[in-house]
Amino acid sequence: MTKRTADELQASARFLFADGQRDEALIRFQEAAALYEAEGDVAASGEALNNVGVLQRMAGRLDQGTVALERAIAAFEQVGDAHRRAMAKANLADVLDKQGAHQQAAANYEAAADDLARSGDAERQAQVLRAYSLLQLRRRWWLPALDLMVRSLAVRPRRSLSQQLLYRFLRFARDFIAGQR
Repeated sequence: MTKRTADELQASARFLFADGQRDEALIRFQEAAALYEAEGDVAASGEALNNVGVLQRMAGRLDQGTVALERAIAAFEQVGDAHRRAMAKANLADVLDKQGAHQQAAANYEAAADDLARSGDAERQAQVLRAYSLLQLRRRWWLPALDLMVRSLAVRPRRSLSQQLLYRFLRFARDFIAGQR
């Protein structure tokens, strides 16, 4: 099969995913990843593997999701794509959190947020920091969760009025609890 065929599989998988046909989308992403890998297109293979990992997580197949996402991260490291590596790390953090590997999840969220900051993607960095904050809330680590939510709101490129108010309130609460006010 040709690269065009792998690209068509990838596009078809995205359409199927958007249409709610996750199982069929997963199969197409897996086929696309294998074709890209056979053709030596490491970046495209990594993108397809990232999607495989997300779909495996959504299906509850966490071990398979972890394997796919680790392969995606390795692919993005190989081609030097820090931005997509960050997105794959954030997805891996979601899987690790569901597996109960909270420290590993936290490390991946932190690494993803740092990579996204370096690549200038403040919106996605804010999303990753928010997810990391929620992880800390579930662990009942209140002050780190509060600090991460403040960081998330601080890096957002455009905050709505309610987000601005929430940012100020959370920043005040964090500083008060930490004894800085």
